[in-house]
Amino acid sequence: EPVLLGSAMLGAVAAGAFADTAAAAGAMAPTGATVEPRGEPVAGYHDRKYRVFRKMQADFAEIEEMMGRETR
Repeated sequence: EPVLLGSAMLGAVAAGAFADTAAAAGAMAPTGATVEPRGEPVAGYHDRKYRVFRKMQADFAEIEEMMGRETR
């Protein structure tokens, strides 16, 4: 659980067990692999998904305006 691990690291630094968060992370976090971005095909897909998301937000706001607030 990354949130709990981060909290434990901060607590260990606050308690004086480590000099700083870098030292706590080095001692408490497992070594992992670096994940490199896959590049344009994936980035383009997510850019399009984000544009769809933003349009859905705008459409929802327009629909709420049409319906008025008394429907809630």
